[in-house]
Amino acid sequence: MDYVDIYMLHFFDVNTPVEETMGALNDIVRAGKARYIGVSTMYTWQFAKIMQVCERRLAQADQYAVATETSRIARKSAK
Repeated sequence: MDYVDIYMLHFFDVNTPVEETMGALNDIVRAGKARYIGVSTMYTWQFAKIMQVCERRLAQADQYAVATETSRIARKSAK
């Protein structure tokens, strides 16, 4: 396999600057190792912060995927 379709960021890293994280992910996309960047398991304000950085500094701000949180209650009732 030469690349993955979506490279998912599964949590918001509070210890690393968003610019550094998204810059590294942008490098992966530009190198052709991933087609899109995706995020999951974070608060809306964290996602908004990521999008703000992407729009200001990166060209791929429109290439993203979001996986919404599924509540435990919903999972229990689906059994």
